[in-house]
Amino acid sequence: MKLLKKIALIIITVFFTGAAAFAQKQIVVCKDGKGDFKTIQDAINSLPAGAKEQRIIFIKKGTYNEKIFIDKDFITLKGENEKNTIISISLARDEWRCENADDYGTATINLKGSDITLENLSFINSYGKDNWKEKNFTCMVDASKSKTIRPDAHQMALRSFATTRLIVKNCIFRAYGGDTVSPWNTEDGMYYFKDCIMEGGVDFYCPRGWAYAEGCTF
Repeated sequence: MKLLKKIALIIITVFFTGAAAFAQKQIVVCKDGKGDFKTIQDAINSLPAGAKEQRIIFIKKGTYNEKIFIDKDFITLKGENEKNTIISISLARDEWRCENADDYGTATINLKGSDITLENLSFINSYGKDNWKEKNFTCMVDASKSKTIRPDAHQMALRSFATTRLIVKNCIFRAYGGDTVSPWNTEDGMYYFKDCIMEGGVDFYCPRGWAYAEGCTF
């Protein structure tokens, strides 16, 4: 009995020590300045490039009007609540591609890293809601040097490249055109979506690779 009690005590001590260390690694983002950072991107940028275990960024409720880039591995973005922890931009893909070589930056959240977890967050690309009419603008890469964008043009809430082992739980993705959720890695991509809402136009859930969605609403 004494041996069993000793083993139990060791297990409990290790558990709580590990839990405390785990809690210390959590970074808090809060718009009012009461966290470690005011913006999500600043929190991501603060992390070292190399990692072998998950780094958690906890995001307090609020609307964060910022575009997110993650090119590092083992990062978790965890919101306080998916209905009131909102990350939002307004951008059509065609407009972005007039000045950029690829899609890295066209979405609300843009991923190149792997082993990424997203939880309890809303990702909104509101271009189609904000622009009720067609928009004409100069586009030097187009043969005609101009471009017309419709309100329901491609507009992404999530776009990934070489990312694999992407886990998304209890998140809302909303756009007003095509390709709302676009994790693209045809050869190695592995994506798991659970209890998410995905809303948009044609191809609003558009994975390339191995994808599984459980309990999601489309």
